Amino acid sequence: MKFQESQNLELKSSLGEWKEIIKTLSAFANQKGGKIIIGVDEDGELS
Repeated sequence: MKFQESQNLELKSSLGEWKEIIKTLSAFANQKGGKIIIGVDEDGELS
């Protein structure tokens, strides 16, 4: 399955990117919401 980032979908390769995940959560909370998928790199491939 291949994923692609969009305005309300963010891909993170691991929980090790926790600072970026928190920033994304904050941005989604201030907008219309969104989803974060952990375990997928920015190319949309499973990491």
